[in-house]
Amino acid sequence: MTSSTTPRPRARGRLLIGLTAVLAILLSTLVAAPAQAAGVTVVGTITDGAGRPVAHANVLIRKNQTDGGQFIYTDANGRYDSSAWPQTSDLSTGTHWISVSVDEEHTNNGWPYRYVDTAVSLASGTNTKNFTLTELATADFTVLGPDGRRLVRAPVIFEVLRNGVWDLPQYGPNETDRNGRYRFTESTYFEKYRACFGVPSGYSGPTAVLTCWQSGSKPSEATPFTVTGGTHAKHTVRLRSGAAPSVSGTVRNGRTLTASAGAWSKAGLSVSYRWKADGRAITGATKRSFTVSNAQAGKRISVTQTAKDSEGRQWYARTSRATGKVVGTLKSSKPRIKGKAKKGRTLRAKAGSWGPGAVKLSYRWTRNGKAIKKATRAKYKVTKRDVGKKIRVSVTGRKASYTTAKRTSAKTKRVKR
Repeated sequence: MTSSTTPRPRARGRLLIGLTAVLAILLSTLVAAPAQAAGVTVVGTITDGAGRPVAHANVLIRKNQTDGGQFIYTDANGRYDSSAWPQTSDLSTGTHWISVSVDEEHTNNGWPYRYVDTAVSLASGTNTKNFTLTELATADFTVLGPDGRRLVRAPVIFEVLRNGVWDLPQYGPNETDRNGRYRFTESTYFEKYRACFGVPSGYSGPTAVLTCWQSGSKPSEATPFTVTGGTHAKHTVRLRSGAAPSVSGTVRNGRTLTASAGAWSKAGLSVSYRWKADGRAITGATKRSFTVSNAQAGKRISVTQTAKDSEGRQWYARTSRATGKVVGTLKSSKPRIKGKAKKGRTLRAKAGSWGPGAVKLSYRWTRNGKAIKKATRAKYKVTKRDVGKKIRVSVTGRKASYTTAKRTSAKTKRVKR
């Protein structure tokens, strides 16, 4: 019997009917889905307490309180429309959650708004949901150095009162902004605050120490303040100068200078030192003691003492008064006399090597230990008065900010006729 792949007419008809039914189901699904999604839209306007529109507010619409959802943004008139955002096309009837937040740079007055998060009921068609945002209370602290300059990235250490109990200090990362300001914002969780303000890392101004709001030297001693009632308080904190470290020792080449250890109001601080010459850091000079060298000759020495906690936040920066100018030590050589010690001959002084750099040299010739009148040059012509005497020459080196050095040669033989 011969087989054939050609279907019989009745079987072919049943196959076409089945395919047509499947296509009809698929088409009905594709057409019905967009129609259902397009049936629910949410629009509204976000305004502040004065009735002004809030532009660029973040409106988050989600199916339940824990759903991630998608952000949409208000326009320049404070309006939002979910139909303009494809990611919100799956809205349906029933309960949804809408939250509204605004980044601080987009608020109308520069004050933060209270976060809105509420359940709403959505029906078919267009749903209008307007929201009015209220301002949160704030307390701004501008931190200044002892010289009145604003301090950027100054650490802020504070405690909060929660349910009548003060929490442990909050060490950060909390820092002042580029304008030297730190803002405390109203919170339903905290009743009061106590705050102290430290010294920025790398600070190079006058001596400054951790300063607490109105009183004390640590957070638990600071004066408490509140951030409530829709108020916007502004405060200025000028860091105290505190006691500068002292420097002991003689400011002379080869001598050692030592900084006082200082006293700190907080235990466990790590203290470091930075020695400076005329205000510039000396490479490698980071210990409590420092040995002066000729490299600092003519310069004034100071030391900056900093104290940081275990997290690297700087609490103190103290700079000593500058010392007097460093006195250097000249490098010198014992001079030699060249020439024959004989009447009428010329003797020459060979000064040898002196330094560092250019050193001004002067000469003094002597006869049996007594100065020879007008013999103050590098050359000396032997006279009859020198016969039978021994000649020597002394060389004196002078340089600004260095100790004057004097070296004397060996005696010649007795001068011959």
